[in-house]
Amino acid sequence: TATVDDFRDLQRKVKTALSIEGPKYIHILAPCPLGWGHHGELTVKICRLAKDTGLFPIYEIIDGKMTNVRKIPAKVPVEEYLKLQGRFSHLFKKGGSKEIIAEIQTFSNNGGFDNLPVNNLKTSSMEAAITLALTDLQNTYPTAIIEIVNDTR
Repeated sequence: TATVDDFRDLQRKVKTALSIEGPKYIHILAPCPLGWGHHGELTVKICRLAKDTGLFPIYEIIDGKMTNVRKIPAKVPVEEYLKLQGRFSHLFKKGGSKEIIAEIQTFSNNGGFDNLPVNNLKTSSMEAAITLALTDLQNTYPTAIIEIVNDTR
């Protein structure tokens, strides 16, 4: 995984991927000001908060082994990440859901995505993660979410 705020790390990972024969995948967090509802100058801050909340862990998997896991020096509350983005504004309005924010925080406190596979997560924390992921998908790919929901295979 990588983010657009750490160009050297991203560059190193692309070079590493190019040196590997066969398929490779790099998941890059690149916040979209228009789709995510934030000012463009907040892009770097949002990337850093995603990492520092534990919601977007930085790591590599090479030959099936996890390596180069970025440690979080001081974990930041997920609310700091969420409140900067218009796509989560419904959580902070009057009548918003503090419970969902608390669930996302619990998910992060329990190791977030570092604790995958999915069966290691509590149901309520998994629901929070799915809510976060689906909100992201819906804002980024509005038609993709319909396909995911309608796929009953």
